Amino acid sequence: MMIPPKMVNLPEAFTTYIEENFYGRVTEQSKLEAIINDARFLENPLKHVALFSDHGIVHGKDISQKIQQVLCHINGVLIPERTENQLAFLLGYGVMLAYLHDIGMRDFSAFGRAMHPEFAAQLVYTEEFDPLIDQLWQENSGNIAWRLMNLARGEVLQQNPQLVLREMLALSIGHSKSKISIATLNDPQILRATMQECLSTNLHYLYYRQQIAKAETKLAQANDQNLDTEIVEILTQHLDQARKDLIQFLQQSPTQTTNPNLQRYYHNFAQDSFQWLINPSAPLNEFVGDVIDTIRALRCADALRQRGHTFRTSAGYEVLVNQHTANGVYALQSSDGSKLFLLEGKDAISSGEANMTGCELDQDRNLRVSFDRGSFSSPEAVHWAAYSAALVINDIQADVIGSFSRSPETDAAQSVKKPASEMQILVEGVDDNPNFSEAVCRELGRMNPAIASRCRPVASLQKADLAEVERYLAGITPVWSLEDQRQILVEIAKSGQKIDHLDLDQAFQEVKIITIRAGEVLMENGSPASFVYIPMSQGLKVFPDGGYAAALAQPWMSIGDTAAIKGSVRNARVIAERDTKLLMLPKQVYLQSWYNPYTLNEFVHLFEGDGSMLRRRHLLTPIAIQKKQLNKSRRQRFLPLALQLKTLFQDAEQVKPFMTYLEKLDLFKDEPLFQQGDEVDGLYFIEIGQVRLSVKLYGGQCSPVQICSAGELVGEVDFYTQTVYQTTAIATQNSQVYRLTRHALQQMQQEHPSAAIAFSEMILTRIANRVVEFTNRQDPTSSAG
Repeated sequence: MMIPPKMVNLPEAFTTYIEENFYGRVTEQSKLEAIINDARFLENPLKHVALFSDHGIVHGKDISQKIQQVLCHINGVLIPERTENQLAFLLGYGVMLAYLHDIGMRDFSAFGRAMHPEFAAQLVYTEEFDPLIDQLWQENSGNIAWRLMNLARGEVLQQNPQLVLREMLALSIGHSKSKISIATLNDPQILRATMQECLSTNLHYLYYRQQIAKAETKLAQANDQNLDTEIVEILTQHLDQARKDLIQFLQQSPTQTTNPNLQRYYHNFAQDSFQWLINPSAPLNEFVGDVIDTIRALRCADALRQRGHTFRTSAGYEVLVNQHTANGVYALQSSDGSKLFLLEGKDAISSGEANMTGCELDQDRNLRVSFDRGSFSSPEAVHWAAYSAALVINDIQADVIGSFSRSPETDAAQSVKKPASEMQILVEGVDDNPNFSEAVCRELGRMNPAIASRCRPVASLQKADLAEVERYLAGITPVWSLEDQRQILVEIAKSGQKIDHLDLDQAFQEVKIITIRAGEVLMENGSPASFVYIPMSQGLKVFPDGGYAAALAQPWMSIGDTAAIKGSVRNARVIAERDTKLLMLPKQVYLQSWYNPYTLNEFVHLFEGDGSMLRRRHLLTPIAIQKKQLNKSRRQRFLPLALQLKTLFQDAEQVKPFMTYLEKLDLFKDEPLFQQGDEVDGLYFIEIGQVRLSVKLYGGQCSPVQICSAGELVGEVDFYTQTVYQTTAIATQNSQVYRLTRHALQQMQQEHPSAAIAFSEMILTRIANRVVEFTNRQDPTSSAG
């Protein structure tokens, strides 16, 4: 697995200049002493920039960090995979865009707010920006200068490399989906034309033209929807006024329709600018792809900015949600700290953002959002909170999910693992109102029917231990067939869990697979019971409270379920003595889908007849529910090899191609798998049965070494370290194994390198674990706990 490059820091002189002259100015103008003297603020405070979410210095720093996190997270999944050097370029360029993208918000006027993306794009061509370009170039920030110089030396890049850097920085305008649509971003030809218009046109002239275009669009939509005549008349008046404003501007400034700063850099701007965007050469195609994917990440990172408990305005005023009305409340404090004014207003965006506690791409690259509360003093307030939450989510998803939208053909050509069309919107539940997340999803569906099927409520993670939440979100969502799920339920049933009630379509929806390393604490005594765990193998030790003896946790037996059931904190500490994989279930999922105790009659019925047999007649009824009986061999204590590998491979998606390189073998009892001294021809996975390993001693006697059962490997050490087998392997019962030959592995390395890497990582982990176990056996005083 590739280690992410080191996080990028821009030259201090660059960031200081941007912060002091732009983001710092936003903060200063947002302070209480300034806004109370601003007529625009007093006219409509909730629509003033000062009460918007932070656009000050903290915002610039936040997005510069967030874009680096986003790029590392989406690499190879939502965008084509980059090497470490390529990713370093995206990170460096991304931080530059992040620092520039909102500098135009320094102008609080309606014009300034509307044109802030174009302002930043045009600023990079001014004399003011020349020293900043020099700093970035001289320090080779993010390896940008080095890559541009190499392209120029290879005569691939026809333009001046430093001028191309300016053009790249001008593309910070791409953070705005209203100015650069996803269709524009996906088409370099259209993107070039759009950038040329934005850069070559006077900002005020461009503003009036855009106002006319917006008014025309709204009027056309009103006519198409047959809205009231009164509304159409108002929109017609707005259009007429926008046209008059443009005429008035042209009368006052007839020569100010172009951007004079471009003359310093281009002889013919229309012909010379952004040539690299449409150059068909392979190196520049790759370069363009890197630039555009960085802009995708910028849009995503900007949408995932700080909210909720950390939600503040540009002046640092806290924004919170009123627990009774669900309105946003602003805590306006004077600069000297002597006065504090609490201002409440009904604004959906502020209310939704203040109530939001989390917004991120999860391990599966789905958009996951969470809220602080869902219970308010009236049904109207609850509805307002759900509507506000949905409105914010809809805006966020347009940037997060919408930014990765490409044609299916493009996704296939670029080997994108997860297209935007498969990204889900997961709304976490809240403890005070279990129905709130469902209400938010319904509101979002009404608001935007196109994404209704992709939005679903998920279990609440509120009040959970932070380390456990991070562990859960980083867990792997299993890709299991129906048969895989049935086999898991059979194993769980053998531990005593009642499973006949489970709906397989729902039971595994929010289950994650996690790995606990040797020495790690799974749960602490006294911690909140927010999750239930099911170990898939031995390796955990439970230390109960109250002086009771410690015990090993048994495979497939729930841990933490009793505390979840009674709604209290846990009464035991659990530590991993060796690496262990577990199923991890949120408490809400366990209680709603899994928990179902036996009735007295059911329990008695389990042990009727010969109690020593511990027959579990109705524990196999989930198979009847699925209308399919397991055959006799399937009732043995084993898991299909494919399922075993899905729990062992770090990337479960590689199991399917890996299985195609295995050869299935059936062994009868006492049949040898290989003999000591035979040339190594492969390693073996045992799916069913048992194999005894023995070594021939001097004098010809055989000494047993190890018994290997289902789920274990045989011959892997010899496969990697020896030319002949060091032991003899014989089946002690009818068995089924899979062989991987050296030739098949070499073929896999050429045809499916990702599957080969996943297999190698798994083998190395198992060999390392064996070394640890052997060491512990040699030193009985050692303890993993």
